[in-house]
Parts: sequence; structure tokens; C-alpha cells
Amino acid sequence: MKSEYLDCYLRVSTTSQGHSLKSQQSIGKRVSKILGLKFRVHNEGSTSSVKRDSKDRLVDRKVLSQIKEDIEDKKITNLWVIERERLFRDSTESGFFRKNYLEKYKVNFFVGEHGNKINFDNSEEKLTYEILSQLSEYENEKRKERSERGKKFLL
Repeated sequence: MKSEYLDCYLRVSTTSQGHSLKSQQSIGKRVSKILGLKFRVHNEGSTSSVKRDSKDRLVDRKVLSQIKEDIEDKKITNLWVIERERLFRDSTESGFFRKNYLEKYKVNFFVGEHGNKINFDNSEEKLTYEILSQLSEYENEKRKERSERGKKFLL
């Protein structure tokens, strides 16, 4: 059973990016209208995509955890994010989510301001998804290195 909703996942990394949540929500509403679906928001707020507990599990991602449960329960069949990085900046986790949630439960996955649908039945799009996930992880690692270097300089 396909849902009449476009479930829109919103997240920013820092509280200083809070205005971006409003922007993401506005774009999500516009995309849902374009796709002819009802808008439904899942707002994670300001949380890190890389913060982990002692068992190496993501913490502070309660909304994402609920989305996973709702996908398993077939309550979510259409998912949208402004950027893939809103979900994960770790290529392993991104691949796991793709395979074990998006593909397994045949979730329609939309990205960006125009709601581009990612077709995981297409090997090129699947490869592009994986490459972009790896690139995102790389960029996150470089950002972390620059931040640590800057903090050392201040000391």
C-alpha cells in the first residue's frame, strides 16, 4: 500500500543553522505539492550526524529511528530530504539504510529542491548514491581535520 504522504526529514548539524530547518520545511512542502502528496514533517532539529555512544551507535537521532520503524511498518513509503547528508555522513550507514530500508521496503526516495527520485533499480543511480555517500564522508572527515587544526592553533 502506497502512502499519500511525502515524509520529509529535516535536520541541521548545529543550532546556528536553525533557520535552515524552516527553509528545508518550506522546500519539502513545495516538493510534496509537486509530487501530489500530502506533506508530513519529521523534524530532528539540531543534531550531529556522527555523535556515537559506547557501542558505536548514533545518538540523538530519535526521529530517524522512528522513521526506520515507520518504514518497517509500511507507514512511510515516500521519503524526502533536502540533501542526502541530512540522513548520514557515513557511507557504511548510508549504504545500510539504502539496502535495508529504502530498497527492502521499496520506499520512494526523493532528494533536493525539485524532489528528484532516486531509482535504486538502476545500477548507475545506485552507484552514484554510493559515490556521493563516500564523498560526503570524506568531506566530513576533512571538515573535522580543519576544525581540530584550528583549535590546536588557538591553544
